[in-house]
Amino acid sequence: VVSDAKDDAIKERQTYINNFLSKLNQNHKYLKKSEITNILKTMPSGTYPLIDAEVLKKIFSNIFDINELTVKNDEIFFSIKRSITLPITNNKQFYTLEFFYDINAILKAIWDEDSLDFLKNYADTLDTKVKNLFFAELEEIIEEATSFAKPLGLHTEEIYKKVYDVLLPHFPKDLYISSKLKNKTIKRFIYSIQDIVAKKQKEQLLARTIRDFKSLFPLARSLNRKLKLFIGPTNSGKTHQAFEKLKNTDTGYYLAPLRLLALEGYERLKEEGISASLITGEEQLLDEEATHISSTIEMLNFDVDVDVCVIDEAQLIDDRDRGWAWANAIIGAPAKEVILTGSPSCKKAIIELAKYLGEELEIKEFKRKNDLLVLDKPTPVEKIENQTAVIAFSRKDVLRLKQRFSKDFSVSVVYGNLSPEVRREEAKKFREGKTNLLIATDAISMGLNLPIKTILFSKAIKFDGIIDRELTPNEIKQISGRAGRYGFEEVGYVGALDTHTLNIIKKNFNKDDIEVELPFKVMANIEHIKLVSSILEENSLFEVLKFFVKNMKFSGPFVATNLDDVLDIARIVDEYDLDITTKFYVSLAPLTIKSPYLLSVFESYLERMELKKTIRYNTQKPNGKYALTNEELLLAEDMVKEISLYLWLSYKFPETFIEPDKAREARVMLNRYIEKSLMQTSFRSRCRLCNAILPPNPKHKICDRCFRRYYQRGYRR
Repeated sequence: VVSDAKDDAIKERQTYINNFLSKLNQNHKYLKKSEITNILKTMPSGTYPLIDAEVLKKIFSNIFDINELTVKNDEIFFSIKRSITLPITNNKQFYTLEFFYDINAILKAIWDEDSLDFLKNYADTLDTKVKNLFFAELEEIIEEATSFAKPLGLHTEEIYKKVYDVLLPHFPKDLYISSKLKNKTIKRFIYSIQDIVAKKQKEQLLARTIRDFKSLFPLARSLNRKLKLFIGPTNSGKTHQAFEKLKNTDTGYYLAPLRLLALEGYERLKEEGISASLITGEEQLLDEEATHISSTIEMLNFDVDVDVCVIDEAQLIDDRDRGWAWANAIIGAPAKEVILTGSPSCKKAIIELAKYLGEELEIKEFKRKNDLLVLDKPTPVEKIENQTAVIAFSRKDVLRLKQRFSKDFSVSVVYGNLSPEVRREEAKKFREGKTNLLIATDAISMGLNLPIKTILFSKAIKFDGIIDRELTPNEIKQISGRAGRYGFEEVGYVGALDTHTLNIIKKNFNKDDIEVELPFKVMANIEHIKLVSSILEENSLFEVLKFFVKNMKFSGPFVATNLDDVLDIARIVDEYDLDITTKFYVSLAPLTIKSPYLLSVFESYLERMELKKTIRYNTQKPNGKYALTNEELLLAEDMVKEISLYLWLSYKFPETFIEPDKAREARVMLNRYIEKSLMQTSFRSRCRLCNAILPPNPKHKICDRCFRRYYQRGYRR
């Protein structure tokens, strides 16, 4: 009987297997034939056969990135890998999504070869709920963190980053942020911003400390100063009167806008038998017995008090790039009497400044000593007389005009790129009659007393660093005033080379000056920089200057000056391991970073300063006795600027830049080279193919050799 029952059971089992197999496709969607056979051998009749976990994991690997899969009673447990994109940073963070699903529903779908999308959809729906809950919890954390960070002015991006710095190391595997983790994140966030809180408090204290800008110059405030303003047009004697007062005082300062003027002031004092020192960025002639100092305005020492300080060209307080130097000097000059000379355009501004300072102001107005007349008609080349100055507004135009007029005149040239020594020598040749025509930029508008009878403008348009624009009435009068200098010519004449330019000159010549506008631009000096650096514990010059520009609010008529050029240099300087004082002085060095040559030299200096090595002057010699091409002349001018940079740094860092005398010797040589170059009637060009120097008046823009090689053979290039 037992045997019969066993046979019946086997028969029944086989029948079940055969019936089940008959319903399956030969090539099952999910299972191999061997896997089906093994499963059926162990499964009871009347249910969907249970599939091994490893086989299930293989099936679902096409749907999920599975970490773990286990079968528990009537359910299958899934642990799958998912990712979430974090707000703001857009970084991906991986986590684990865990869930259970009914085993019978899954087995039925597999054996019946139905789609398994229902399971994917279930996981996606669950995943969305989990993510939404996470984002809601994260938003609550961000809102709370923002409430703590709001007074600090932190940007949203900064808040998210700091929260992530705390949260992500403890990122929950299942994306669930517990109350404990939330509280822990907030506490650690608050702790992480303590340094910023302290810095903000220091910033607020600092801003209050220096808000009243005049208080930053305690010595000047202690002297009960008196201000005098000598105003008038050019050739009115205002500067002469100021110098008369200066030379008759026991101690004094003369502050000039240009190194050339500072040198002339120094020589003028010495001629009067006065012991004097000269201090400019490039040159210092010091006399231990000196009672007077002639200096460029940026070099004013706010810690040395004198009886009288003369500040020349006070209207330059409105200059976009250097106006801060006049504002700082007028506010902080440590003298009992401060004499300002300038054009009428600065009168109202100086009155307002005196009110802010609470200091007595006496105004003395001067009139021009001789007549200045505008010509009715343009002056053609053949009508130009000796003792005429032709004005252009770029180096390129000056050299172009020189070539044009050298056929009929002996010519001197003056433009800003020339060293003061060369400008002075060119002016001297004109003054002594060795040349009879001067071609110059508006660099002659200050400080060059020349026997000019007529000023002729070649243009009335100039590029001011931002746009091309018409000359202002102030600029036209300042330049025109150089004609008919008192003691040289009784009448001065102003005209132009063409009708269009003359019309602009006429239109603006008799207009009122454009008045200097408030607020004044001011700039931090080294003491301010050290104060900000110390309080903020910040050694980045860029960050210190940026703080000064953006955060300084003044009680008087001031704004922080535009420091774009200095900030550009500060970015370079911050790449080197130097202290804040060194960085500041280096950033103020005379440097044109647009010149690749000078920038390369500057960076080589910084590298050696970082290594605390001495820096010798590397003598550069130009080709030949004089420049044959415009490019060779420009390189020589850059070499002189390199010397100016070296000398400026040698006065600030004498133990590092140890060969100033060698640099001065090289400057003499280079200036002679430039002077000889300027004596040439024209400059030659270079072949645009091989760079060879072309002969005078070449037929082509390439040399004969290149012409034969490429053009006569039928090539075009």
